[in-house]
Amino acid sequence: MEPLRPGDPRTVGRYRLEQRLGGGGMGRVFLGRSRGGRVVAVKVVRPEFAEDDGFRRRFTREVEAARRVGGFYTAQVVDADTEADPPWLVTAYIPGPSLEEAVTRDGPLPLSRIIPLGTALAEGLSAIHACELVHRDLKPSNVILAEDGPRVIDFGIARALDAASGTASRILIGTPSYMSPEQADGGTVGPPGDVFSFGAVLAFAATGRSPFGTGTAQAVLYRVVHDEPDLEGVTEPLAELIAACLAKDPADRPAVGDVLDRLSALDETATRPLPPEPEPEPTTAVESGESAEHAGLTIWNLGAEKLDVVIDGTSVHNVDHRDQATIHLPPGTHTVQVLAGRHHGVLRRVETRPGATTRMIFDVPRRRSGAAPEQVDELVFTKFRLGALEEIAVLAVLMPVTYALIGIPLLFLHSKIFGGANWTEHLGSTALAMVGVGVVLFIRSRTSRSPRLTLHPGGLTFDPGRRGRRKVIDWDAVHQISVLYSGRNSELVVWFRDGHRPAIGRNVQGGTFVCKVSDLFVRKGGGTLDTGLKWFAGDAYVEQWRVGDGRVP
Repeated sequence: MEPLRPGDPRTVGRYRLEQRLGGGGMGRVFLGRSRGGRVVAVKVVRPEFAEDDGFRRRFTREVEAARRVGGFYTAQVVDADTEADPPWLVTAYIPGPSLEEAVTRDGPLPLSRIIPLGTALAEGLSAIHACELVHRDLKPSNVILAEDGPRVIDFGIARALDAASGTASRILIGTPSYMSPEQADGGTVGPPGDVFSFGAVLAFAATGRSPFGTGTAQAVLYRVVHDEPDLEGVTEPLAELIAACLAKDPADRPAVGDVLDRLSALDETATRPLPPEPEPEPTTAVESGESAEHAGLTIWNLGAEKLDVVIDGTSVHNVDHRDQATIHLPPGTHTVQVLAGRHHGVLRRVETRPGATTRMIFDVPRRRSGAAPEQVDELVFTKFRLGALEEIAVLAVLMPVTYALIGIPLLFLHSKIFGGANWTEHLGSTALAMVGVGVVLFIRSRTSRSPRLTLHPGGLTFDPGRRGRRKVIDWDAVHQISVLYSGRNSELVVWFRDGHRPAIGRNVQGGTFVCKVSDLFVRKGGGTLDTGLKWFAGDAYVEQWRVGDGRVP
């Protein structure tokens, strides 16, 4: 929770707001109290959606339907005002971490915890579908692990928000890693779409990662639609069920009732008495499990090749390119070394604490052959430019070729058309002139500044070079930051928190333009930029992309 910020409302309807719970691209969520003292979650829709009449009509219909959703596995809707400016929705407040937070902090869940989790989620979806609602954004962060069991949240307005985004902002809203193929293709989404997302959530709980990997939205969506899920590490009985839920064709997926039956069968198998296990071996420096005494070490890999993580002299994990992994360690001091092939990074000492996670991010320098991985304190994106000797070599090749192809023919034509002295007499002076032009271009190239974007723990800085004013943005002022992908016109856009928006750029989709991605040297697909924003901006980074004619470019 966070304190209320300047510009946040202090009351909404009959509810007094006390703290911020979070928010996203669609609205803000506050901790509030009713007049009788009951604690509630108050969700306030962003103004740009409130101005869409189509959104308000769908919002009204679906809030009325959401009021009928009961059961033990959802957050009950207790109040709403669809005519307010902006509209708001009040649900029961459910204390507890999200599934995403719990797995990131403590590691994947064992089968004995996944089965009751899956049963609870399936019953929650059954209650939602019975009211003719479709969640459409089921993901680990929308599953709250309450003391009395898991709860599904944010089902009441998901469909209304998708409809508004499609007509008003033309931004496709959703989480690519947990989105069904039919939703990614812009098709009709029904209960089978929620079953697909359910399977992806169970895979995350069992492995700590999405079954379709990470990367740009386009890359993840392509894998969702065309590739088979990565279920390595999931035990076989559960893997079979998850694979069925993740079928590409909605007709091939089991119904929610069938999912419940299969989970019950798995539960009976998992609870059968097992023969006694042998005494455990003495624990090593690196341990797995869920003990609260363990600490976490998260390694991020920005590079384009796999990294090998060596802790206390033992190779314990491989981290794929543009991916992350969390390793569980006993508290204390450990030596950490990261290898890229045969190239060893610097040996570092890391202090880990109980219940805490230490984060480290590594990259491999791109322009040095056989370079060792280096820990990153900041990321810099700029235009690719040649070195001084490389530029001289390029000019030495291009100038004679240009002179032979353009300069000599022009001199010859000029002498034939206008007469005068023999054109061959001007060859030397023209050649000297071209050398002079080349020297001027070289000096201008070496003294000019290229656009430069720097990401660091405190925020970001964009220096446009000679073409504009330098922009400095603190992460504390950022509500959301996204790369809106659209081919060569992709743009980095920031949505500021209330009261923090500076006059630094034009308006784009309700946010503020920072720079064009094409102005920077970014790897194909933007993978490093996306990963850097996830690392430095945290929850403020939201994957978004432009859509047209129902297809992702």
